[in-house]
Amino acid sequence: MSQTSRYDGPTELVSGAGSLAGLPEEMRRLSGSRAIVVSDAGLAKAGIVEKVERCLRDASLLSETYVEVPAGPTFADVDAVVARIRAQGVDTVVSVGSGSVLAVGRSAALVATHDVPSSRSLAGVGKSSQPPLLSICIPTTAGSGGEV
Repeated sequence: MSQTSRYDGPTELVSGAGSLAGLPEEMRRLSGSRAIVVSDAGLAKAGIVEKVERCLRDASLLSETYVEVPAGPTFADVDAVVARIRAQGVDTVVSVGSGSVLAVGRSAALVATHDVPSSRSLAGVGKSSQPPLLSICIPTTAGSGGEV
C-alpha cells in the first residue's frame, strides 16, 4: 500500500507514490478547470510530460502543453507562456520539471493576471496587485525547492 504525506504552510505539498493520480482531484479542489502543462523538451522526450498530460486529459482538464522552456529561461520565455495562457483562457499552470521550468510556470501564472506588456514590467515590483492563476508544480529534480 502506498503512503502519501502532506505539508501545509501557505504552500501545500503532496508527495508519495501514486500522488500524480490525485492531480485532477487536487486541481478541482483548488478551483482549477483548464490547465496548461509547462515543461521542457527533454522531459517531453523522456515521456514524463505525457504522464501528466494523460492524467489531466482523462479528467478533461488539459487545454494545452508547452515544452519549450530552456535551461536558462528569460523574460521572453515567461512571456511566451503568458501568451499561450491568455490565448487558451486557462486558469491553472501545471509546471513539470526542474527549477527553471517551475520558475517560468510560477512567473507566467502571476504575469497572466496583470495587464502589462511583458513579464519584465513586474520584475522587482514587490507585492503584486493581483493574485496569480493557480500554479501547481511537479518537480522532477531534488534540491531546487522551486515547488515551495
